[in-house]
Amino acid sequence: LKLTGRVLPPEKLFQKSKQFSYNPSNADWSRDTRGNALTDAKILDNWKIFYTRRDANRGQDFIKALVRVANPMGMNVRGPEIVELPDDRTETYTRSLQAQIAQ
Repeated sequence: LKLTGRVLPPEKLFQKSKQFSYNPSNADWSRDTRGNALTDAKILDNWKIFYTRRDANRGQDFIKALVRVANPMGMNVRGPEIVELPDDRTETYTRSLQAQIAQ
């Protein structure tokens, strides 16, 4: 399969007090954005996280990491409602998601 195409130049990214570009070969701008305030940061105050009992430590680590990186960016992240599942079967996730949506 042969396709004709073109590579577009990288977009400039804007944050509250900074603008920057990135290396298009890896398109990783996470290092540049970290610790800089967002232009219009929002509050994340009503959210849920689903994880299994076996993955409880990973779930807690994710929450801590999210709070750690979001706060310096001006984003207020409040603690989520935790939904701990007994197993990792797809059906368990599906039922739990449906039950949470119905609330």
